[in-house]
Amino acid sequence: MDFTDAGFVQAALAFLEANKEVFPDAYARAWRETFAARIRASSLFAALTVPPLPSRASIAVLQRSPAVLTWGARWSGKARIPQPRAA
Repeated sequence: MDFTDAGFVQAALAFLEANKEVFPDAYARAWRETFAARIRASSLFAALTVPPLPSRASIAVLQRSPAVLTWGARWSGKARIPQPRAA
């Protein structure tokens, strides 16, 4: 059994998903708090890297400042372990 923070969050989400009928609002809120920032960040990065003109600009920015990737990971929640909130 995984007792790390990430393991706890995963177990909590699995429990809430299995009991959606009993705790419908808690599951939806926990899912949004855990993944919403990542989904917004991925949408932003896709918009900046898929079309040709923004793609060239994104490549230029990343070549000059690779730390932007770290900033993006922190902003989206990928560089931290999600912490469960009290209900």
